[in-house]
Amino acid sequence: MVANRCRAAPRVESPSGVWSAPVSSLVVLARRCYSETLFSIPPFRTTTVKVFFLLAVTILYPATSVANSGVQQAIEAVEGFLANSYDSSESNFRWQVKPPDHRLLLTECESPPGLEPPADLKKMGKISFKVSCPSPTPWSIYLSTTVHQRVPTWESVVPISRDEVVHRSHLEKRDRWYTSPPSGLITSANQIVGKVARQNIFPGDPIREKSLRDAILVRKGHLLRANITTPGFSVGTQVIAQEQGALGETIKVRNAKTEKLMTAVVAGAGQVTLR
Repeated sequence: MVANRCRAAPRVESPSGVWSAPVSSLVVLARRCYSETLFSIPPFRTTTVKVFFLLAVTILYPATSVANSGVQQAIEAVEGFLANSYDSSESNFRWQVKPPDHRLLLTECESPPGLEPPADLKKMGKISFKVSCPSPTPWSIYLSTTVHQRVPTWESVVPISRDEVVHRSHLEKRDRWYTSPPSGLITSANQIVGKVARQNIFPGDPIREKSLRDAILVRKGHLLRANITTPGFSVGTQVIAQEQGALGETIKVRNAKTEKLMTAVVAGAGQVTLR
């Protein structure tokens, strides 16, 4: 009974006698006959039947790989554009083109498809490209990719407490991949060593500018040496700091003798330059 139903299934033949039914109809027929036939054959022939029907579906469904070649062409167009746009020799950038839905079928383009990058092409992050094919069957598709940049960062290998001076032994260099680097990221150890932690810094956290401040070189109430420098003339006097300050900061000081209030720039530990 099962065999009769399969043989009775409708067929469509071309004048040449070759099947010309839609591929989907043939696949449905093959699946139905395959599933029903398994119940009507001895177990030792099951493997043979499976191989037969898998081969039949492969022959009846050749359009899939051909159609997907258009998708592959589109992906290769985007890959080629990115490789030419970024210095991949130094491996400072990496990306991965997101493939479209696997159900999308595109015919192979006769010539390399055209690629249209966005008007505001970014260096990093998510980027979308339009890829188009004029013939034999026109199609257009948008493909997106995410570009990452390798950025050298410095992070602490030990916990650093607030107001603690940062030393070179506290630091370790590590490359990180970003689509958008955090603001104020410090990429040189010279910008960190000798600074004071403005907040607690935990191991593994990239050190940023907002996490540090300059070391306090002048304390309020301390007696300081103040220098007055003019072209061809320099003199020193003693002043009392009215506020604390780090290197390069402007603070208020009072002359130790005249008690005149002045402004000065911190020049070093216990030293200022009068303005």
